[in-house]
This record gives sequence, structure tokens and C-alpha cells, in this order.
Amino acid sequence: MQPVKAHVKDGRLMLDEPTSLPEGQVVYLQPIEGFVVAEIEDRDADDRAALHADLEASLIEADAGETIDFSAAIAELSVWVYRESTARSSELRSTTISPECESARGLLCAS
Repeated sequence: MQPVKAHVKDGRLMLDEPTSLPEGQVVYLQPIEGFVVAEIEDRDADDRAALHADLEASLIEADAGETIDFSAAIAELSVWVYRESTARSSELRSTTISPECESARGLLCAS
């Protein structure tokens, strides 16, 4: 089931759209203050369809056990971010990055 969105009105939580949950079903809600949430309503129909297709594909991969360790994903992302920032920096200035710039966490720097 997709997450549901609600607003507080007169001290009560009001769902923004109907739900298929059975009558009397208990649900637990937690505010998401402090998080940046992309409003799906701001997307056009094609973007929403693509997003839902990507999410469905991700769920199928997860159900099939086709996942990677979170720390490995963060490490890979960190390397990518470093390489991107280095590439952009080198466009502004001409410098050579030494191969000794390997961090304490074992992440490889851009070459």
C-alpha cells in the first residue's frame, strides 16, 4: 500500500483522499517535520507514472533480494559526489589530484 497523506484539521487527522483500508483498521502516524518531501501533485501525469513505475520496479528488486548493503550504497554515492565535485572544480582551476587522497574510510578519490 502506498503511504497516505493527511492534514490536521481542528485537532484531527484528515486524509487527503479516500483509502481502501478496512473500517476500524488501526494505523500509526508520525509527522515528517524536518524532511524535504517532493509533492507528487507538482508532477505532471507522465512524471507521476514514471515515478510509480520506478518505485514498483524497486519493490520487485527488493522482494527478489536484489539489494545492496546501505553502507556500500553510501560509500558508492560518496565517491560519485566527490568525483562530480572534483570534476567541476577542475573546470574552474587546473590542478592534479594525487592518488594519495584516499580517505580514512577507504573511499577512492577521483583520478
